This record gives sequence, structure tokens and C-alpha cells, in this order.
Amino acid sequence: MLNKLLLALVCTVDVLAAPAVAPESSQGFSIPVVYNDNAKRVPLNALYHAYLRYGRDVEIPEALQSYAKKLQIDSKNDNHKRQNSATVAATPASRDVEYWCPVQIGSNKLNLNFDTGSNALWVFSSVTPASERAGHNLYTPASSSLKKNGYTWSISYADGSTAAGVVYTDKVQIGSATVTNQAVQVATAVSGAFVTNTAIDGLLGLGYTRYNNISPIRSGTWFANAMSTLRSGVFTADLRPGAVGAYTFGFIDSSRYTGSITYQAVSSAAATKGWWLIDATKGYKIGTQQFTDPTGGSNGAVLDTGTTLLFMSDQVVKNYYSKVSNSQYVAAQGGWTYPCSVTLPDLYVPFGNSFAKIPGTYLKYATLDSAGTTCFGALQSLGTGNSGLPYIYGDIFFKANYAVFDMQNGRVGFATKSS
Repeated sequence: MLNKLLLALVCTVDVLAAPAVAPESSQGFSIPVVYNDNAKRVPLNALYHAYLRYGRDVEIPEALQSYAKKLQIDSKNDNHKRQNSATVAATPASRDVEYWCPVQIGSNKLNLNFDTGSNALWVFSSVTPASERAGHNLYTPASSSLKKNGYTWSISYADGSTAAGVVYTDKVQIGSATVTNQAVQVATAVSGAFVTNTAIDGLLGLGYTRYNNISPIRSGTWFANAMSTLRSGVFTADLRPGAVGAYTFGFIDSSRYTGSITYQAVSSAAATKGWWLIDATKGYKIGTQQFTDPTGGSNGAVLDTGTTLLFMSDQVVKNYYSKVSNSQYVAAQGGWTYPCSVTLPDLYVPFGNSFAKIPGTYLKYATLDSAGTTCFGALQSLGTGNSGLPYIYGDIFFKANYAVFDMQNGRVGFATKSS
């Protein structure tokens, strides 16, 4: 994640161990993406974690700072987040705030957030403090010999706080693909949203990188270790609003999209940052009218399943809501609101030399009052002081589009979803 709000410590690029992938007869698999019925859509929460996620130099609006203090989510305890083949179901974390997928680690089944903006595989465990692990499914190492003595990991947040832990190696199975001797990052300190959101037991990074953030010697990510045995070094994301979707690994499921897939090469900065970063200088469209964005787009766009909302430059967002009757920026909410009775226009976001459509119906994020009169938009601004940030295509993008992440060929694709 940019800088990554979760920014990993720098370490060497050697291999911690030589993981092995159990042989399978299939060459691709699909797993369900599960929907969390317990999560609630809290606009300030979604905004705050997105800002923190993307870099130490992010300017956080005053309303969000006040919100953080109110919820005691401050710089000391905010812990955010985000030749075989196979498919995994992606489940939405209540009200689509988060999605998770079932993963088998050792003898334990956990629900992990699949995050294309991260390179870590970290989990709650029996060694996580009892006060922080309550309500979570836990990874319990079968033997102390699985621990990699002297190996640690740490994730830094934009506000300087960190999450940290130790490292074990174990068998990690997703769908029909199993990697043995996979490095598993076990949290010994967890705080904030991950502690209270008991639907999620950890995170599995699917960022554009082959190595994780373990020190002193990095090791391969789960996908990097599994990729050589897949039919193709590709995975796809199909998130569904309020319903079960799927991730597929090793193949592209043609039943999940219509028409053709539009591909765009990842940018030259993608590998060093670990982001699925693409060019975004084409401009944008609101309905049928096309516009340029002189203040944004030059930093590209990141496809990030670990972020909930869709973020673009302040100029783009202001222009969009100027087309929405009686919409307004509400400082107390930290973002743009509009009357729920209004029909939102479709938005077309830049995707290399093409546009990807976000239907207006997907751009409603939450209802702000019990009467259902005021709504909070899913399109929000990167902020006036954050001109160095790329656009962030969060879960809203993946609900609207079928996405293909092609690590083997260094490209990303999208297509229209089948109904």
C-alpha cells in the first residue's frame, strides 16, 4: 500500500526457505469470497483507514483526526489494515466493508482478507496476546520447531505506529493449492480495527511483488511460491455487492465476464512499490462527457482490494458531485454526501488507454440517517494536500468490474461482469 501505510521494513532479498507446492491434478482453482454480515458501513472509518494506508506524508483532514481521537484510533493503536490452478470464494465483511476467504494454515482454518496492496501473510495465533485475539480463529503451530528463530516482521503505519510479530513455517492451503514451508507471519501485537473485527483473522498479501517483509531474510509470498505450479501465473478478483464472489488462481473463468478483457501493463514503479500500479492519464468520463484532470492522474492508479472506497483527485471528485443535485462536502463526515433520492451518474475511470465503468448505483456507500434521506458517496477525494498520491481503485472498482492480475506478464486487466 503506498508507502504503504503498511510500510514494510527494508530487508534482503534472499530466500528464507525453499517452499514446496503439493502436486495437484488440476491446473486452476476458485475459492469463494465471503460476505461479512456483521460489519457496518462507517464512512469516517473507511476514509480514515484509506488515508493511513497510503503513506507517511498523507495529510489527514481535521474531521478524520477528531474521529480517530474519539474512537481512540490514534498513532499508538491503529492497526489496519489491508502447474495447478484453483478458485476461492470472497465473502464481504458486513455491508461490503471487508471481504474474506477461507485459508487452511497447518491444521487451522482462518478467514483472511485477500489484499492486492500488501505482501504480508500475517495471522492471529495462539501466541497473540489473549486480550487481542478474543473472538478470532487462531493459528496454533503444531510444534515449536516450526518457529524461525531470529526472524521477525514489522509493519509501519503512516502515523508511525506499528504491528509486529514472529515467523513460523507451515503448510498453507488455498483451494486445491498447497504450499509447504510457507512463511507465516504471526502477530504478537495487534490493535485497532483488526482486533475488534472478529470476522477477519489476518491478511494474505497479493501485491505486485514476489517477496514478503520478513527480516533478516525475506521469503516468497504465497502466490509467488504457488505460481510455478499453476497453469498460468494469474489470479482474478470478482467481488459481488452483498453476495459471495470468488478469486480464481491459475486461470481466468470465462463464465464470470462478458466480452473481452482489456489489459494494461503495470508501470515501471510497480515492482519497487509492490502495487498493481497502472497509467491513469487518459482523463475520465461522467456519463457520456469526457474530462481531463490537470491536477491528477500523473501518479497512476492502484488496484487495491484492501481499500473500500474509490479515491481520485479533488478536482475530479468536485466535478462529479457538481452533476449531483444538492450534493455537498460535509466536513464533519470527512467527505461528500448527497440526497439518497438522487440518481448518481455513471463514472468512467482511466485504465491505461481505456475507461472502466463504475455504474452510478455502485457509488452509494452508506446511508447517514435513520430516515434514509442522506447518503455518503463511494467516490471520495484524495485531499487537497495529497497531490502526490495515485488514484486508488478500492473494492468499489472490483464490485463493478471483473479484474485480472497477471503477475507472469506484468499486466492487469478488466472486463464487464456476467450477471
